[in-house]
This record gives sequence, C-alpha cells and structure tokens, in this order.
Amino acid sequence: MKRIVLLFVAICLSITLFAQKGETEVKANAVTMVSFVQDSPYGDATITLKNNLDIPITSIKARIVYKDMNGEILDYQDIDKSIEIAPKMARTFTVKPFGESADYVYYKSKAITYHDRKFKVDFVLEQYNNVKEEQTQTDTTTQKELDKAEDDEWPGAFIFICFLLGVAICIVFYFVIPYNMAKNRGRSAGLWILLGFIISPLLLYIILAIIGDSEEKKREELIREMERRKQ
Repeated sequence: MKRIVLLFVAICLSITLFAQKGETEVKANAVTMVSFVQDSPYGDATITLKNNLDIPITSIKARIVYKDMNGEILDYQDIDKSIEIAPKMARTFTVKPFGESADYVYYKSKAITYHDRKFKVDFVLEQYNNVKEEQTQTDTTTQKELDKAEDDEWPGAFIFICFLLGVAICIVFYFVIPYNMAKNRGRSAGLWILLGFIISPLLLYIILAIIGDSEEKKREELIREMERRKQ
C-alpha cells in the first residue's frame, strides 16, 4: 500500500513540475513588442509593449537595435523606464527617433513620406521588475506568431496532464480501492486486485460489498465482541 501511495505522490509531483516548466516557458516572452511606429526621422517614435505575465510590470530595461533592410546593425537605443503595464495588457510610450541625420523611416510606415531609407528594429528585453532576462524579438516575428507559439505548447501540455491524471485515476480504481475493501473484509488484497483486472473494478466493488467479511474476519470480530462483554 505504501508503494501505491508513493507512486501517486510521484505522479502529483510530476504534474506540479510540468506546470512550473510551462510557467517558465511563458516567462521567456515576459514582455513583447506589439508595434513600433516612426513615420518621420523627426519627432518621437512610439513603441507598444505587451505584458504576457500574470503580474504587473513596473519597470523594464531593454535595447532597441536598428537594422537596415539587409539585417546589418545601424545603431541601438537603451531603454530604462518605470512603466505600469497590467497583466496581459499593453502600453504605448515614446522613444527617441532614429535616423534624423540620415532620413531613415521605419519600413512599415504607411505615411506619405519623401524619406526612402528604411530600417527595422529588434527588441531585446534585458530586465523587468528588477528581474534579469535574456529575450530577443526580431522585427520579423509578429505578436500573432508569438501568441501562436505559446498556444501550440498548451495542447501538448494538456494531453500530458490528462495522461498523468488518467494514470492516477487508474491507480486509485485498480489498486487503492480494491486493496482497502479487501483488507477491511479480511480477504487477500493481492488476489482481489488481480481479479479487478480480469473483470472490472466496478463489478469487483459490488462483489466485495455483497460477500462482506471473510469467515476468519467474522470469527475475529466475534472473539473481540465476547472479550468486550466479559470486561
């Protein structure tokens, strides 16, 4: 019986560890860039960041890496900002523009412009809420792709958890319950556990409930009852 209990505890611990692993994987994309806008080399650019955690974001340290259309690094800008982003929400704020002296504009700009030099950005998260983080989001990775990557993890996780729960339920129905019922009635636990695999656990419970205690168990109870009466 102790082995069965230990096995059940091990399964529960496996489920807990797997859930913690899933939480760690989500934190790998703690803060992601939803959009970046710079329609002109002059004036501020705007960036929108999303908090993918279940806790508020209060501060971030990040780096915006500017690249040309061939992927060559042109410049970078560091961000060290106190900012309130509620769980699963996004926040937009301004940053210094890039390319003022070279007439650069962001390549996704839809505004009518005379500036034909385009750039892309990579968002590198270095720290949030004073927690160090190593996370790089390239400009070719959209938010939808990030969300889809997270969603794709959950079907496998769900199947794995269901499998573990199924194993735990089978242990309870095929081992724990027959063991306790047979033992309480003075019958061979191992024999009745084996019989449960041959017929079915439900039918086994019914049979054990109908036949009741063994003759040996009845004699023991009768002896104890007589001893109590003598006292």
